[in-house]
Amino acid sequence: GRMTPPLFHHVLSLDRPCVLCLGKATVNDAGDVPVAHLRESCCNLLGVCSAGVHIRSAAGAPLFDVRGPSPLWMALCMQCPCRDPFVFEVARADGGGPAGDVQNVPNGCCRMCFTDADDYLVTFAPGTTSHERAALLALVFFLDYTFFQTRNNKNGVAVVGSSCSSHSSHSFGSD
Repeated sequence: GRMTPPLFHHVLSLDRPCVLCLGKATVNDAGDVPVAHLRESCCNLLGVCSAGVHIRSAAGAPLFDVRGPSPLWMALCMQCPCRDPFVFEVARADGGGPAGDVQNVPNGCCRMCFTDADDYLVTFAPGTTSHERAALLALVFFLDYTFFQTRNNKNGVAVVGSSCSSHSSHSFGSD
């Protein structure tokens, strides 16, 4: 189906309950109806394996498998303005080929050194449905919260990754 929200209201929300070690989230449409579920794959305790996310439909059927660089590699190269983009390849879970990709793109020396702003490029394969595109757009925020947000620990050292104290929800609006 086609999602047509009223103007000036949120279009998607990403609901992230606090999970001790793995990131997970539910993508809801403007009517708060689940569209997809995202979950970080669990083979990455030391951050040396490639980053992975599994995306399932609202009914729980596998939609996409996402693979990207290792979190350790991303942490080492994060602030380098001359680095290549970090590419997360999105493949259909049924083996039907690529569904697109999400890239965390370097955004210039000043912005990378003095802000926590990130730029992303999302590519959709032809034939992706509106719900699949919604899931891939939510994947951008999920990847950002999981792998690219920095926070300072009590020693003043930047730590890469997401944290949550209890529960968080994020809405994406239309203007």
